[in-house]
Amino acid sequence: MMMEKINEVLEKLPEAEEKQLFLSDGSLVEERKGIFDAKTGNLHDVVSDGYVLIQHKDAFKRMIDSLEVPDDADLNVTTGHYKGRAEMNLLFNKIVVPDDSQGVTLGLKLVNSYDRSSAFGVQLKRNIYEKGKFIVFYGMRQICSNGMKIMIPLSQMTAEEIDKMSPNDVRAKEENIKVHTEAFTGRIVHYGKNTFNLKFMNLQDMVNRASNFVKIAIQNAINKNLTETQLKLTLQELNLPNKIIEEMIEEFKTEKKSTWDAYNQVTAYASHKVSNLYRRDELLEGAWNKFML
Repeated sequence: MMMEKINEVLEKLPEAEEKQLFLSDGSLVEERKGIFDAKTGNLHDVVSDGYVLIQHKDAFKRMIDSLEVPDDADLNVTTGHYKGRAEMNLLFNKIVVPDDSQGVTLGLKLVNSYDRSSAFGVQLKRNIYEKGKFIVFYGMRQICSNGMKIMIPLSQMTAEEIDKMSPNDVRAKEENIKVHTEAFTGRIVHYGKNTFNLKFMNLQDMVNRASNFVKIAIQNAINKNLTETQLKLTLQELNLPNKIIEEMIEEFKTEKKSTWDAYNQVTAYASHKVSNLYRRDELLEGAWNKFML
């Protein structure tokens, strides 16, 4: 049943096609080819002739197959696309973190693009605002369908906290993180190599463990008030348009007070007003880092 649902969603994703490229004088461009939208004919990217095109649906299907998702899995599956990029969200319906309303459902976001970047499932990355490695999860606030890009420090997903350990234990902790790092990372690269090997049960366990961190972060944000000046500075750091900043500040004056409220103003704008998936992703990550960490 679940695989039927996933396949139905995947079939609706746009496809791309390869074409030869020619100069204005009619001569062929050697060792290069274009990746075009199969429906609109728009050019996504110019790549080398050795580039292997993987359709969005095939990349996601390969990842789902690698996860070995059981047919009775309770998942909410959604997709989105913008130009050459597509996203697929896997949200665990039974993993809901409480907030001040109906809760936040947690899961992961899968990404594929035609601009030579890789598809990924569980992403391990260095935080752009702070030092340290973070695992990226995805959340959906149920009351308003705001998307959330949730950055969780790797240490929160391993054993004990570093500050509770003696100096002699630090090396063991580093080795523990190294092992977890290898277990958490996995991606499908565009040259026909499937290196994604995380299983569904590990994935569900990871999201469960992440829920504890997210719960604390949300409650802290709900209990923390934010001044108008703090909000304005943060919105400017996120490079939001001046008009949007003014509207958010005006709304904040009359109805909003907490850091959680301000965070949801930004995620609402990113999720429902920003069609460019690259910019949306950047805003969701920035909002979490600025308001929630």
